[in-house]
Amino acid sequence: MTTKNHRPDDPGECPVCFSEDAVLEFRPRENDNNWKCPRCGIFHCSLSMQSILSNTTDAEYFGCHNSRKRANVSAWIHRNQDHRIFGQDDIPFLLSLTPPSIIKRMDDLLLFFARHTDAYGTITKVPMPQVISTTWSSERKEALRLCGALAQRKLTLENTGTTTSTYNLSITLDGWAKIDELQAKTIDSKQGFVAMWFDEDMDNIYDNGIHPGIGKAGYRPFRVDRTEHVNKIDDEVIAGIRRSKFVVADFTGHRGGVYYEAGFAHGLGIPVIFACRKDDMENLHFDIRQYCCIDWKDENDLRERVQKRIEAVVGVGPVVPKYEPVAKSV
Repeated sequence: MTTKNHRPDDPGECPVCFSEDAVLEFRPRENDNNWKCPRCGIFHCSLSMQSILSNTTDAEYFGCHNSRKRANVSAWIHRNQDHRIFGQDDIPFLLSLTPPSIIKRMDDLLLFFARHTDAYGTITKVPMPQVISTTWSSERKEALRLCGALAQRKLTLENTGTTTSTYNLSITLDGWAKIDELQAKTIDSKQGFVAMWFDEDMDNIYDNGIHPGIGKAGYRPFRVDRTEHVNKIDDEVIAGIRRSKFVVADFTGHRGGVYYEAGFAHGLGIPVIFACRKDDMENLHFDIRQYCCIDWKDENDLRERVQKRIEAVVGVGPVVPKYEPVAKSV
């Protein structure tokens, strides 16, 4: 499987998912290609990165034994159609991509069906390659199993006529009720709000723990004391939470404001990632102890666990991180 040098508008093999129906549309620059793939969507790719992707024998990156990694990259590109150019510097981020939870994948699939359905009771025909990407599946069979799970929950009815290229279904009344519930909770945001103790002893924890942890999960951290604004601080806090996809609340030091901000987000249905330094866990208020709280030891431990928790709860975000943890001051 090697990607050939096609002329623009010629059919070719997608360097990411190996779809044979991809089209090399044009070259935005001499060393870049613009691809249009039925599964991945539209993306730019440098020629050097394309060579790496097309090398199926290099298991270190995206070789033939890494269909899961390729599926993750394809799904992420499909979800984030920002037309950016992928180069070799993006390899660590692309290799770090992981699928959301099964329930999140099923919820996203149901919302995908809704966007393609004209009215209640109609039969919807959706392209199978897009179903594969929407569900972060590595192959058609995996995607069909998730489609079948929606039918088992009586959220959809599978219709005859499903082929290798299309999936035919109709959404049930229970399915539309679930869609309304999901749409009410969905916030289209690239931002993660940070609630924590604003003390200089915690600066390293934020700079080298929380900040890069959120960034590596694909989101932009927002800490109100490090943002320029002219509003009252309380108003900016409320607005910042409302604009955020999730909240990371670190209770170390047990400041009242952190409890308030976490509670406010929780009341809005915004996911809250709970965290606290391990030696301070015993001081957590009783109403927080029932939640799964990251009991971190140091900034390195916190960074990794914040990233994994965000990816598990809300999925990988659309922002490719361009920074590494801040170096410790001597």
